[in-house]
Amino acid sequence: MAVLSFLSSVFQVHYHSASYSEVKILDRSIFDFVDFLTNSIGMPIGAFLISIFAGYYYTNNFSRKELDSSSLMFNIWYILIRNVSPIAILIILIQGILPLFK
Repeated sequence: MAVLSFLSSVFQVHYHSASYSEVKILDRSIFDFVDFLTNSIGMPIGAFLISIFAGYYYTNNFSRKELDSSSLMFNIWYILIRNVSPIAILIILIQGILPLFK
C-alpha cells in the first residue's frame, strides 16, 4: 500500500496535467498494472500461503475436528491441501507472471 501511495504521489507531481490512464508501467496503464498486481500476483500468493498454512501449520487432529467430516473425505482433503493445491497455485502464479517476460 505504501508503495502504491508513493507511486501515486510521484505520478501526480510528474504527470500533473495527464490523466492516470495515460501513465504507463511495463507498457500497461496504471489501472491495468494494479489489476495485474492484484489478480495475477497477489491472489495466487495469498492462496499459496493459505494452503501452506492450512496443510502444514494445523495439526492433523485439529483439522479433522474443525472439518467434522468422514475419514475418507478428510484424507482426500488432507492430500489435496498439502500436495496438490500448492503445486497448482504455483503453476497459476507462473502463468500469471509469464506475460512480463514477453
